[in-house]
Amino acid sequence: MSLSSTQQRLLNLYRRHGSRGPVVAVTLLSVATSLFVTSIVMTMVVDLDSAEPGTLEVSLLIAGGIPLVVAPLSVRVITDLLARLDQAYLQVAALSVTDPLTGVANRRGFFGHAANALVDENQDEVVLAGMLDLDKFKQLNDQHGHHAGDQALLRVAELLREAVEPYGLVGRMGGDEFAFLAAGTPAEMGALEHVVRDRCSSFTVGTELAVRASLGVSSPQDGDNIDTLLARADSDLYRAKAARSTGLINARIARETGTVVLEQGAVGSGGHARHGSREPRY
Repeated sequence: MSLSSTQQRLLNLYRRHGSRGPVVAVTLLSVATSLFVTSIVMTMVVDLDSAEPGTLEVSLLIAGGIPLVVAPLSVRVITDLLARLDQAYLQVAALSVTDPLTGVANRRGFFGHAANALVDENQDEVVLAGMLDLDKFKQLNDQHGHHAGDQALLRVAELLREAVEPYGLVGRMGGDEFAFLAAGTPAEMGALEHVVRDRCSSFTVGTELAVRASLGVSSPQDGDNIDTLLARADSDLYRAKAARSTGLINARIARETGTVVLEQGAVGSGGHARHGSREPRY
């Protein structure tokens, strides 16, 4: 919705003073304009010397009385309509950047905010980006129903918001995939990563449904934009998911055979495997 400059001024008056501001302003302007135009016309068209006594006064009274009655009613209707349209526009704008299920930013809203945040990055702050998705989400939906899947998405979104929103923004990229971007001191970002891993790597939905998630993080490097930053976090997520999958397989083999299986490939700092092919997301 695009308002004209006059409409925008009326709307601004309405926001500051309610309907009284625009009504008073427009009414005074209408009465003054009507009186001025009427007096000019009367002096140019009517011979006041030969006219009936009081002709000018009566004309001015009518000219001032009509807008004094009509203008307040008209302006009140217009400003109320503009206010409603403005409120509807703000609601639609908010909905266009919000995920309807979880209430966090949707992909469009997240990337719009994140791109601006990187441009305005404070050199004294550390930026932390993260990607998170739920493990075996399709299996969860198939076994427990889509309602359980929705509850898992709502829960992980709630956990992420509680941890991240003091420092930045959480967004749902689609399906069971979430992203976040935060900025703060090195200590704050280190604590934030720990909190997100601790709260979101394993949580419960309802009273008995256990859900696990994988997390990848990254920090900006020279020349990074939001796409490359999240791409590295996504790669980190895949390595974490692959490392967890390998660990579960080896643990199962150990239980079944009674032997200890040594993992192929070292695990780097932060518990992420240095090598390994991408595992499909569930």
